[in-house]
Amino acid sequence: MMNELHGPAENPIILDFNSLGNRDKSLLVGALFRQSLIQTGKSPDYHLDKLDDDFLAHAGGAAGSFLRKVKEFSLRLDPLEGAIFVNECLEHGRHYKFWYLSYYDTPDFQLDLHSIYDRVAAEF
Repeated sequence: MMNELHGPAENPIILDFNSLGNRDKSLLVGALFRQSLIQTGKSPDYHLDKLDDDFLAHAGGAAGSFLRKVKEFSLRLDPLEGAIFVNECLEHGRHYKFWYLSYYDTPDFQLDLHSIYDRVAAEF
């Protein structure tokens, strides 16, 4: 994933995410999610499931577009995958009601966790 942004006087700023692993890309999505919440007037602690359709429809700019994409992605996940996505990607290192999920070191949980990292990296 490589993005080019333009700064003052149209000097390109090149962001190269190719060297990041899928876990790091997933954590970056969480950081961008929290920043997008701030830019749209919400607290960075606001939860994804509380973002209603009316708010998302009127949230403008890149931040609003990103929030819509995150919400649409989360709706395609089953309940356990959704909890993993919120806990391990969007809320990583922060308080959330599923904080204990990362303590499950079972093969099934680890497979689901890495599957989410892969899907997030592919989607975003």
